[in-house]
Amino acid sequence: MHGQRAMALGWVLALAGNGLLNPTLKQVFGRARPLQAQQFVQATGLSFPSGHSSGAVVAYGMLAYLALKLLAPRWQLPALLAAASLVVTVGASRVFLRVHFSSDVLAGFASGAAWLALCITALELVLWWRAGRS
Repeated sequence: MHGQRAMALGWVLALAGNGLLNPTLKQVFGRARPLQAQQFVQATGLSFPSGHSSGAVVAYGMLAYLALKLLAPRWQLPALLAAASLVVTVGASRVFLRVHFSSDVLAGFASGAAWLALCITALELVLWWRAGRS
């Protein structure tokens, strides 16, 4: 049970960390969004990197990681494919809605993947350390 609590906390902290990282990156790069007249929906704030895209990578990526840890092998590939499909759909929707350039989405994927890798590595270290103590 302790491992599952650590994994749940890891998921929450990964999302919270991305929620701090993305706005910081937006301020560093300061890129404006595509022209408002071309957008299907109203979007405000800076554009690069896409927060929805990075958030999707982190949220669904962590869920896929947890699926690999917790689900029976027969459900792991479907879980990974579902997570990947959701990430791609979120990214494509940001370009389709004309609230981001494709480079914003790709940068969101990259920053989300980097943060996800760091979070999974940290969580694996915590789980390894806890297993050694019990």
